[in-house]
Order: sequence, then C-alpha cells, then structure tokens
Amino acid sequence: NITQSFHVAYETLINDSRSLTQGYQSEIGKWQSKQYDNKTMILITDKYLPEFQKLVNRVQALQPTTAKYLQAKSLYIKSIQSEIGSYVHFRNFLITGNKTEDDTSTQLLSNALKYEIKSFAAFDNRTVTDMDNNYGNRTFLPV
Repeated sequence: NITQSFHVAYETLINDSRSLTQGYQSEIGKWQSKQYDNKTMILITDKYLPEFQKLVNRVQALQPTTAKYLQAKSLYIKSIQSEIGSYVHFRNFLITGNKTEDDTSTQLLSNALKYEIKSFAAFDNRTVTDMDNNYGNRTFLPV
C-alpha cells in the first residue's frame, strides 16, 4: 500500500541521513583532535556536501499520502538543508577563521535538529510546540 511505502521510504531516509551525519561528525572529531588540518577537513566537507544534497533530492521525491506525512516531508527537507548550510558555514570558518561563520554553523545545526524533531512529531502525528519538552532528547525515530 502507498502509505506503507511512504512510511518505509521515510524511515530508510532517516537511517541513511543518520549514518551520513554520524560519518561527517566523526570526521569533525578527527579535525578537533588535530588528526586533520583545516585543508583536509575542507576536502572532506566538499566530499560530504553533495551526499547531503542527494538526501534532499530523495526526500523531495517522496510521495506523502496524508497531510501529516506532507508536513513531515517538508520539515525533513528543512532539516537537511539547515544541516547543509551549517557545513557550508563550517567550511567557510575553516578557510577564513571567522568566528561568525562558526557561530552561524552552530545555529544552523541547532535549527536542523529542531526541524528534524518537528518532522518526527508530524510523522508520528504529534504536535511539538516547545522544543524543551521530552522530544528534546529524542533525535531519531525508535527502531
């Protein structure tokens, strides 16, 4: 059934996105521990950005069957786009050393998490009005 197909595709995207984010965050950890210099981290970022864009394209191709799924899709696109923006600003920070770029990167990553939480809530047919509620500790759908 079409609704089940959307459900499976959405969860697959969540898992793929989580894996990609964890991979990139692992690379940032290596940069933070001085295993990578800025130039290497820029090259790694350049490798990851198109992969995140592919995720956006996959989410855009989803065919939601209900209003809540349409909202979940829209919010998840915003989440990934905010994450991409975060990494673009992080890349700019690596090049320039400009603290504002780093601050913008951090804010966009925070926004990405908020959109993700709202997407999951829409998918689960819940309303999230306050990001300080119990959803704040829930990053991904339960498996």
